[in-house]
Amino acid sequence: MKRLVTLILAALMLLCCSLPGSAVEMTKEEDQAARAKEALGWFDKGAALEAAQKHEQAIEAFSKALELQLSFPQAFVARGQVYAKLGQNGRALEDYNRAIYLDRQNAQAFNSRGALFVATGRNLSAVKDFTEAIVIDPGNSSYHENRAAAYARLKEFGKAIIDYSFVIAADPRNKNALAGRGAAYYHSGDDKHALDDLQKACSLGSKTGCTSLKALQKAKQGK
Repeated sequence: MKRLVTLILAALMLLCCSLPGSAVEMTKEEDQAARAKEALGWFDKGAALEAAQKHEQAIEAFSKALELQLSFPQAFVARGQVYAKLGQNGRALEDYNRAIYLDRQNAQAFNSRGALFVATGRNLSAVKDFTEAIVIDPGNSSYHENRAAAYARLKEFGKAIIDYSFVIAADPRNKNALAGRGAAYYHSGDDKHALDDLQKACSLGSKTGCTSLKALQKAKQGK
């Protein structure tokens, strides 16, 4: 009798363990889903706080999102952008690096890190990151505009003109791109195209375009 009871208990234990998806596993999955949902809520709250210029509070919200879900590349990007605004470049770089490590298809992470490199004078590294962003999302004109500015800082004006032209083709009234391309034309020795772009940029309200236009006109008068 005792042996029979033992065999029955063993059979029940075997049956329990062989059932697909134990209660413990289901609880774990539900907990992960709940944490992901809560993390997204904190991310949205952080975005709203940042939009309201409440930078420190936004950082706290993004940090809580990351405490709940460490594999959240967009939260790293968002927090990095706030750190960059506050001049905390080291922390911003750490967050961008982490986002890229988690998702190498995150164009925004590469673009944001590129902008940080420009701000810290690392223009060659910036060009590489903007190029990565363009490869991932080739139709995003803002990535081309950022790369054009980095090329101009490196005095690679021909490449800058190509990128600015892409931006202007997408938006002919982009005053910043017109001013940038005008300056690039001027430094390339093409005064005619420089004058055309700078006049358009100035007429659209670009202060940089107007300043560059006056400088170009003055230089031409002196020749």
